Amino acid sequence: MEGSLGLSMGYQIQAKGYETEALFQMAFDVKGKRKSMLGEGRTNGIPLKTHEIDDYAAGKKYTLTNGKCVITVLKTEMIYCIPSDAKLLMSTFFGYGDMKIDIDMYLFSYNGANTTMSVTKDSCVPVSQHIVFPNVFIDLGYMGMTSGIRNTTVFNIPKPCQKISAMDRASHEQNDVDHLGHRRHTPLIF
Repeated sequence: MEGSLGLSMGYQIQAKGYETEALFQMAFDVKGKRKSMLGEGRTNGIPLKTHEIDDYAAGKKYTLTNGKCVITVLKTEMIYCIPSDAKLLMSTFFGYGDMKIDIDMYLFSYNGANTTMSVTKDSCVPVSQHIVFPNVFIDLGYMGMTSGIRNTTVFNIPKPCQKISAMDRASHEQNDVDHLGHRRHTPLIF
């Protein structure tokens, strides 16, 4: 599945507030257990270009932001739809008359976050999502979702990430707090 993803996010790190707005092209490969988000936006007015690849099979997350790569361990399993323990909040629709789309809205916890998510009824195509962590909120809107992935090269590891040696990876993960604080944290984005 692929489409566009609009993101609006606010968060706080050491008493300093940040806000990020961005638009991404997203690809979600269920069989290959991987997700790619490629796009740009602004954090506190500063432009950002990001390519994030979650490789669930390998347990790695590659985040390339403004040319700088951070590789981290991906400790979660890939979820594609709604967890089985999610609570159905309501069934409703977008649009009107013959032009309506039936949706279900769910509430669940995932990776320490409370999540409210709307998906199309019976087909589980994401529509919107609201995620709340301590000191973080994320609002997401999914648009133009289609079946299949036209360009699978979005899953190729970016060159700056390929250049990071195994020794450098630990250093990047431990010492790059500022960079990690400015990138998106998307626990359950399809």
